[in-house]
Amino acid sequence: MNNNTVPYRRVLTISNVPVTPYSAQGASRGSWFKDWDKSALAMMTFAKADESNDFAGYTFHITMSERFGGRLLKGLVRPVAFNENPAQNAQESKHTPQKYGLTKTLKMLAGLFMYPVYSKRLKIFLNEFCPEIVFSTVADCYGARLARFIAKKRRIPYIIQQEDNWLVADVKGALRPIVSGIRKHCLKRTLKGAVKRYVICPGMKDYFEQIFHVPFESLFCADEPSRFVKPDKHDPDKKTIFLYIGNSRPGRSGEYAKIAEAIKQSGINNPEFRIYSSNAYKEDIELLETYGFVKFFDTPHHTQVPKTLSKAHVLVLVESFDPHDIAYTRLALSSKVQIYMMAKIPILVFASPKTGLMDYALKTGFGLTVTEDSPHMLNQAVGRIVNDKNMRDKLVKRAYDIAMKNHSASDIRQHLKETINLICEEY
Repeated sequence: MNNNTVPYRRVLTISNVPVTPYSAQGASRGSWFKDWDKSALAMMTFAKADESNDFAGYTFHITMSERFGGRLLKGLVRPVAFNENPAQNAQESKHTPQKYGLTKTLKMLAGLFMYPVYSKRLKIFLNEFCPEIVFSTVADCYGARLARFIAKKRRIPYIIQQEDNWLVADVKGALRPIVSGIRKHCLKRTLKGAVKRYVICPGMKDYFEQIFHVPFESLFCADEPSRFVKPDKHDPDKKTIFLYIGNSRPGRSGEYAKIAEAIKQSGINNPEFRIYSSNAYKEDIELLETYGFVKFFDTPHHTQVPKTLSKAHVLVLVESFDPHDIAYTRLALSSKVQIYMMAKIPILVFASPKTGLMDYALKTGFGLTVTEDSPHMLNQAVGRIVNDKNMRDKLVKRAYDIAMKNHSASDIRQHLKETINLICEEY
C-alpha cells in the first residue's frame, strides 16, 4: 500500500510523561509519530507538558479531577510540572528526599487503586478532538483503566504499548510481589480488550505472552539514519575514546568503574572515557574521577547526539548486575541501542544475560558482549575492541544492518500508519 494514500487517523496517545527529544519516549513515540498530521494527533499525559512541546496538535494534562477520589489526595500529592531537564529533576529529589519519597509513594498508591472519572474538562477535550483510536503506554493500573475507559466512552479501539517493565519498576523489598500482582491483574484485563499490543523488545514479548496468554509484537525505538555523521578515524597507537550517553540508573553508574578499570588494565594508549549523563550516583562519580581519564558531561541535545558520538572510537552499553536492578531491566531495552548502531562505531555491551539489553545483543550480534561480571573477561573484551580492526569492522557492519532491519524510523512509521488505518477501517 502506498503510504501517501493512507489517511492520518485521529490518534490519542496516553503516557506518563510528555514526549520530548530528551526522553526515551522521543526514541519511541517521538519517532513513530514524527510525520503525523499534528491536527490528527493528541497527547494526554499525567505530567504537564511544557508550553513549547510540539509533539501533538492537542494536549491534555490528567489531573486529580480525572481520578475517582482525587480531590481527597489533591492537597497531599503536589502537582509536579514536567521538567524537560533530567538534571534538574534529579536535583529536586536530592534537595527534598523525604517529601519526594512521600509524594512518590502516594502517587504509586493512587495509580494502583484509583479509577478514571469522566470530568467536564475531559469530556470537552474528547469532544473537541474526536479521537478514532487510543494509543496508550501504560505506566500503572490507573493508566491501564484510563485507556479502556476512554475507548469505551468513545466506542473506539485502543492499542497498548509497553516500554518498561512497570510491573516492578518503582517498587523494592517486600511490597514488590504484592504490587506486581495487583498491576498484573489490572493489566491483564486491559490487554485482553486491546486490538493490538506492542512491546519494546523481544524479551518482553516472550515474557508477556507467557504470563498474559495474548499475542504481542515488538515495536522498536527508532531513529533517522540520515542524520548521523561519519565517525572520526581511529588510531589505537595515538588515542582511544570510549563513550557512554544516557541514563545512569538503575545502577548503571556502578558499572562505569568496571569499564574504567578494564581500560586501565588493558594498557591502552592515551585512553579517554566520556560519560554524558546527569544522574550518576555521587559515590560512583568520585571513584571514577580518580582514574584521571574519565570525564563527565551533560547529556547533549537530541540534535547534537550524532556529532557527539562521531568523536568516539568505542561506544559502551551497560546494565547493572545487581539482582534488584535486573528484575526491572530484564524486560527493558535501552533507547540508545539504535542510536549507537547507526553511528557506525563498535559497541561494547557489558550486562547480565538476564537483561533485555544483553538478550537482544546475543540474538542479533550488534556488539561485542561480556555476559559475566568478570574483570578478566572485561579486560580481554576491551583490548580486542580497541586493537582488532577486522572485528571492529564486522561489528560496525552487523550493527548497522540490524538498525536498518529493526530501527528505521521511516519503515516503522509506515507500518504503524497502515496498521492504525486498517484497525479503524475494520472496527
